[in-house]
Amino acid sequence: MNAGDLCTFVQASVALQENLVVDLATLPQNLKNMLVRDIKMAYQIRTLIQQSIQSNSDSLGAAINKTWSDAANSTSRTYSPWQFLSSPNKRWVVSTITSKANKFIVSQVVHYNFVEGHLLVNGKPLGRLPLDIRESEDVKELFENQHLLTFPSSLSGMSHVMATRILGHEVHFGLRGKSVVIRALTRDSLLEYVPRRVFMDNDSFDLPLGLIENCVHWLNIYSKRLEIRRKPAVWKTRKSDWILDVLNRRAQRRFAKTWLGSSATSRNPNG
Repeated sequence: MNAGDLCTFVQASVALQENLVVDLATLPQNLKNMLVRDIKMAYQIRTLIQQSIQSNSDSLGAAINKTWSDAANSTSRTYSPWQFLSSPNKRWVVSTITSKANKFIVSQVVHYNFVEGHLLVNGKPLGRLPLDIRESEDVKELFENQHLLTFPSSLSGMSHVMATRILGHEVHFGLRGKSVVIRALTRDSLLEYVPRRVFMDNDSFDLPLGLIENCVHWLNIYSKRLEIRRKPAVWKTRKSDWILDVLNRRAQRRFAKTWLGSSATSRNPNG
């Protein structure tokens, strides 16, 4: 089994486990038979898999990266040398993930069962968001009723991260007191979701109504600029989007070359 074969095998094994979120007893008999054959096959080639991991350890980390995020948008994870555990856990390998690309990223311990395809992050498998986060109006605003699968987050202050990226956004969830916090890590920025209610106080508005209604607001933690994205383009920027420089109280559209002073907030944001 060469490096490419190992990478493909690991991705398929993890994907299989990620999708086995139902009660196996409810599956049709033909699917149960397929799962049994898959487990038997993996057990029969376990020595071959182990040898391939020893020879192509980088492929194991690459495969896990691809199951987490877009291959072209990985957050520069570095894996320590994979270690095989002793009996009775000899089908497991373990590594520590670090990242020097972002000061907000903390290290995590990853376990992988190379026979069954189970992936654990900090000892926890793929799972759902806790109810207090899942049922928050902010999560529903961004994801409606989507079934979100998550791992423990590596982002400081966050508790969960979505198992897959959305258009280059690695989405993290956490709590600040009792308030839900949603952050999105991209290649060059860290964004925090700002609920529109922050800009509204009864009949008073901190932004023109056209920049509040039907918009999603992201605060760039690095630049201290508020990105205002009009729905449904929640996960991508467009030239017509407005950017508000919070510190200097000025605004511009992405296609504009100059900033508008604070008086510009009275202009028609749809113009």
